[in-house]
Amino acid sequence: MPGRKRASSDVTDAGYWDSLAGNDYENDVFSSLNDCVTDAVIRALDSCVDPTGVCLDAGCGPGLYLKTLSTRFSHVVGLDLSPGLIDLAKKRANDQSICNCSLRVQDLTKLKAKSFLKSASERIPGEGPLRGFSFALAANVLLGKFFSFMRAAITNVTDASFCIAAPDRTTRKEILSAISALLLPKGKLMVVAPSMESRLFMESVLRQWDEDAAANEGLASLRVPRDSKKNKRARRLALNDVLSGVLPTGETMTQHFLKEQLQCELAEAGLSIISCTKCSYALSTEFASPPKWMQKNGSISKPWDWIVVAQKQ
Repeated sequence: MPGRKRASSDVTDAGYWDSLAGNDYENDVFSSLNDCVTDAVIRALDSCVDPTGVCLDAGCGPGLYLKTLSTRFSHVVGLDLSPGLIDLAKKRANDQSICNCSLRVQDLTKLKAKSFLKSASERIPGEGPLRGFSFALAANVLLGKFFSFMRAAITNVTDASFCIAAPDRTTRKEILSAISALLLPKGKLMVVAPSMESRLFMESVLRQWDEDAAANEGLASLRVPRDSKKNKRARRLALNDVLSGVLPTGETMTQHFLKEQLQCELAEAGLSIISCTKCSYALSTEFASPPKWMQKNGSISKPWDWIVVAQKQ
C-alpha cells in the first residue's frame, strides 16, 4: 500500500507499537476513521449511540477515535498494550479537552473481566460499580499474532526485512472473548477489519491493468511471474498467503478477513452480526499512481475494510 501503512507485526508485542508511537504515527499508519472516503464509520457508530452508556475503545492506539466516541457515550475507557501509544492518547485527550475518558495500558489477551471492571469503576467519576460496557470498538486490532520468517531467500524479493507471517487465530479468539466478557447483555461491538474480498478484487484490477500494458505498480508484490520454473515454491507460498488471509500491503504483512470468517469468529465469542458495511478508501491507498481510466471507471469498487456491528447474545 503506497503512503501510509497498516500496522501489523505481533499485536502482543508492546515494543513494536512503542516504536510506532515514537515516529509520526498519524502520517505513517493507516486510519479507518480519517482515511475512509464515506461516512460509513460515523453511521455505524451512530447506530450504537448510548448517551448514558460507557464505551470501551479496545486497542485505542493514539486515541484517534476518542473525540468521536466521547460525544456519543457518557464515558470512554481506552486500552492499549503500548505505553507509548497511551501517552499519545493522553496528550490528545488533553489537547482536545476530552474530560470523559480514562486511558490505561492493558494487554487484552491477559484481561480478567471481573477485576478489570472493578478497577475501571474507580476511574469513572460518579459512575458507581461498572457492570459492563454498552459498546466496544475494535478498529484494526484483530490482525493476529504473527510468527515471521525470511521470505527473501525463496522469492525475488530483495529486501530481507520483507517477511511472510502466519496468523495466530488463538490470539484473536482471546481478544474477542475478553471484549465479549466486558459487554453488557445486548451490548454491541463494532469491528473494523481488512477485507479479503477487497484485496482479491484489487488484485484482479491490477491484472486488468497489466493486460492493458499499463505500468505495473501497487499490488504487484502479490503476483508471482507466470513463466519462471524457479518460482514453483513461491507460487505455493503465495497460495498459502491467500488461504491464510495474510497478504502484503506494501512491505507489511496484514491479516485480511472474509465476511463469513468474521461472522464465525464473532459467533465463537458469543456475538451475532447485526450489520456489515464497507469502509471505503481512495484507490491511491492500493495503487501508487492509478491510471485515469481506473479513476474514471465508476464500476470499479474502491478498496474497503469491513465494518461489522455485532451484539452480545
